[in-house]
Amino acid sequence: MLPNINKYFSLFKYTAFTLLFITPILSFANEYTVEEIILLEKELTKLRSEILIAQNTTTNSYRRQNPSLYHLKKKSWGQSLQSISTANSIATTEYKNYTNILFGISLQGLNKKKEAIDYYNKVPNTSSYYANAKINIALLYMHDGSINESFNIINRLLTDPLIILGGEEKNKILLTLGYLYYKEKKYTESRNVFRNIEVSSIHSNRALIGIALDALHLKDYSSSQHVLSLLNNKTNYDLPADESYLLKAFTYQSQKKYTDSTIAYNNAISHYDKRIKNINYLLHKSKSLAIDQVLDNHIFIVSSNKIDLSEEIAEVFFNNYILLKQLIQTIQKYGGTDTDMHTRATSLYASYNSIINKLLIKALSKRKEILSDYLRQSKYGLIISNDKSSSSEKDSGG
Repeated sequence: MLPNINKYFSLFKYTAFTLLFITPILSFANEYTVEEIILLEKELTKLRSEILIAQNTTTNSYRRQNPSLYHLKKKSWGQSLQSISTANSIATTEYKNYTNILFGISLQGLNKKKEAIDYYNKVPNTSSYYANAKINIALLYMHDGSINESFNIINRLLTDPLIILGGEEKNKILLTLGYLYYKEKKYTESRNVFRNIEVSSIHSNRALIGIALDALHLKDYSSSQHVLSLLNNKTNYDLPADESYLLKAFTYQSQKKYTDSTIAYNNAISHYDKRIKNINYLLHKSKSLAIDQVLDNHIFIVSSNKIDLSEEIAEVFFNNYILLKQLIQTIQKYGGTDTDMHTRATSLYASYNSIINKLLIKALSKRKEILSDYLRQSKYGLIISNDKSSSSEKDSGG
């Protein structure tokens, strides 16, 4: 029996928000209100209009849908539905497609599956949102038990020459397909799909843990251990990198290599102890958390912890955060720091940082809870390995 990582298994969790618009299944964010975020956006828009002469009207029209996006992340399906700004007669075709996606997800959250599919099906294959619509339909079929239909939809997306998929968009779809195969115990197919995810992808660690689990089920232990060693060597820890320590120990135990599994479980215990102490230190600091690096606008590195905050708040929030930093640089370059505009901008920036800090604290608290569970499992695994090892020595006359 596999260690109990399925409760947190990064692929399982990831499927719930495979797309740009899908919301997390574990919990919704109480660290902000939609009204608060929209007020910040209005202040940002005003500031931007004062600095920049021309504005992109298409972007502004899309911005009207942001309240719906934020409600989706909070699982407020009814409020999301009410917040959608209906496309008018002069709206572009893509804006209408974007609106149909939002209607579909909101209805999906309200368990109105047929109505949701009707909206998804309004998105044509010429739209950049077509893949989003089809993947959401596939996930609906999956939850209804029509797994073969899910496979057919996703495989058509990946093989249709008329559908152009961006690199990360394709990686996300492959990750979903690999997980579906894994869920159906089709481990060879699952592993082959995960192997097609780009090494440079932000989803590569999830692909690696998927490959390791598939190899373990296929009893290809050397391959599983090789992949897990790659994850062990990561210096910034997301959930797959942390999971790899427990899973590597279990692969040795599965082969009845109890001496090796004892060493690996001790390594896992040491790793989780250090990680939990690191997080405890961060959580008890009185100052805001220091962000070491930001990847892809929404993945934050905090003292070796790799945290994807797009699971908690719509990615447009981080796009605005980046825009605000750029505006502050422009203000400082042309107007200096001793201006009303700079004061307003830095105050707004502090508000954005405050929300990000709250979300990071929440994510670290959740990570600590998961690591504590892995630590308990590692200690239990160590007891079993020591017991098995002692029994083997007695049986061999040692």
